[in-house]
Amino acid sequence: MGEGRQLAVVIIAAVIIGILGFGLGGLVSYLFEGDLVVSDYHCSWSYDGSLNESYQYGVKTDGSYRSLNRQFNVPVSYGSAGTTVVQYIQSSVPQGAYSYLKDYTGTVYMNGASRADQQLIQSHANDNEAGAFKPDYYSTGTWPVTYSWIISPPIERGTDADHINIDLATDHVAYKSVTITIPADRVEQVFPHPAGMKVTKNGDSYLITGSASGDIPLGFELILEHGAGDLIHGRISDLGSVSISEKTNAANPWYASLLTTTPRIAYLGSFFLIVCIPILLLVIWYRKGREKPFTVPDHLSVVPDPSLKPWMVNLIFEGDPEGFGKEGLYATLLDMHRQKIIRIDEKPGSKDITINILKNQSTDSYEQTILNSFSRIASDNVIDTGVLASMAETANSDSSVRSTLLAYQQEIQSLTSYSSSYLESRYIEDGRGYLIPLLIFPIIWFLFSIFAAIAGSDGQIGFAATVMSVAAFLQGLVAMLFPATLFGRWKGDTYAEKLRWDSFRSFLSDAALIRRYAPSDISMWGEWLVYGTALGVGDRVVKTMQDLEVNIPEFTYSSGSGILAPALFYTAFRPVTSYSPPSSGSGFSGGGGGFGGGGGFGGGGAGGW
Repeated sequence: MGEGRQLAVVIIAAVIIGILGFGLGGLVSYLFEGDLVVSDYHCSWSYDGSLNESYQYGVKTDGSYRSLNRQFNVPVSYGSAGTTVVQYIQSSVPQGAYSYLKDYTGTVYMNGASRADQQLIQSHANDNEAGAFKPDYYSTGTWPVTYSWIISPPIERGTDADHINIDLATDHVAYKSVTITIPADRVEQVFPHPAGMKVTKNGDSYLITGSASGDIPLGFELILEHGAGDLIHGRISDLGSVSISEKTNAANPWYASLLTTTPRIAYLGSFFLIVCIPILLLVIWYRKGREKPFTVPDHLSVVPDPSLKPWMVNLIFEGDPEGFGKEGLYATLLDMHRQKIIRIDEKPGSKDITINILKNQSTDSYEQTILNSFSRIASDNVIDTGVLASMAETANSDSSVRSTLLAYQQEIQSLTSYSSSYLESRYIEDGRGYLIPLLIFPIIWFLFSIFAAIAGSDGQIGFAATVMSVAAFLQGLVAMLFPATLFGRWKGDTYAEKLRWDSFRSFLSDAALIRRYAPSDISMWGEWLVYGTALGVGDRVVKTMQDLEVNIPEFTYSSGSGILAPALFYTAFRPVTSYSPPSSGSGFSGGGGGFGGGGGFGGGGAGGW
């Protein structure tokens, strides 16, 4: 695959990963949200204790809910004559639904419903719960419900000010849009919960707007002028020498609002990464990886540089210039056979082969490494792959054989993972270093997104950001998997040499061309077989040789029955390389006082069943 195609694949893959990451992030956010939300919530509270709420319940699945409700974590009674801190006054419900209240004693108040429906409310509803019950279930859509209450919250009085903390919801579904209206008279400071909600003054009222993810405390906390609590329908508690301002500000630190906005920051950052990384990959390639053009023939029938060992060709010019594979080993074995360093022959009547070690020394480093490894495997300087296959069959039942076989396996595997830093540095400039920031930044942002999802007030956005940051990491990782030269460069004129080897591989891959230019010199076929194997097309050369009935004595079995083909090495060594020894085996909570989010009066929130 040419450099242009490699770049196109990387960019297209990065774009697809980005799109999938964005979509999956949205899906995670949607699933995290659940199949019931409050799409719009309006609330107004007055000093006389009246609390009026308007809910727009968003039901996402048909036939899942019969009750859309809200509950309190404090005692609720029916009617203004009640003695509890929350008194239910009235509610309005959709057509076909019945309003109900189950008070703090477990008594159900419900008009117009059948006895069976009232019994269902009795068994399913929680104490201190009011709602809208629809016997035939709610369909997908938006359903409005309103409630009116009289509440009597606790009021703390200190040396400098009065304080009130009202939780409108603590255990609840997601509130997508929130608007809370409270009096501004004699209010010194307003602390919204979550802290990231916006507070604006509108005449004689404050408006608190924003949203709240599921189970995030929703409400407000006020510092009032000293004595202002006398104007409020509530229960005053004198805290003595306590400074209300100090205690309230300590419970609502300045960074709290930052924490609540971190999910959105994380989301925007993750979105920025998945959009920009494909662009950055293109920029890096243009500035660091673009090669100067060379003109070479589309096909070459001669070995571009016979001075290079086959393993060198495999390491540098076959696929990734830093990747060495089994073809490099097989090509080197064929070349060592040709040099009469080893002799490879078949075992009659089987697919097994024997490798005779004829010389113990070689001037080439990799060939010497092969000789050293083979000498540890050989018996009397002969490796019999049939014996290795028999060892693989008995290894599971004989621990000593298993240990020996695993040692042989490591020897052979080490030969297919050879590297030469000198050779690599001579030809290429590795461009993967330019891609490292594209992995580091997504990892950092992934950790930040997890923190934002946990610590922020909008977990669903935070988790969506986490998914998208993973997608950004994968975009960079895909680029790292491609050859080192895609975002780096071939040094000097070595790119032209690389193109010549590509042309040679292209020639050997085309049987029609080989037939057209078939050489009369038998030794040329031997070079084609050796270097074709190094370039990953040796088996195609063998097939063409068989079709043309080309006989190369040095690569023909002593029996004359066939040609030494690269595939034979794979088959012969497979019992060792694929052996696997048998496996062995053996048998958010929280609370609070009277200050800070979630520590106020009321609690509960919207839900359904």
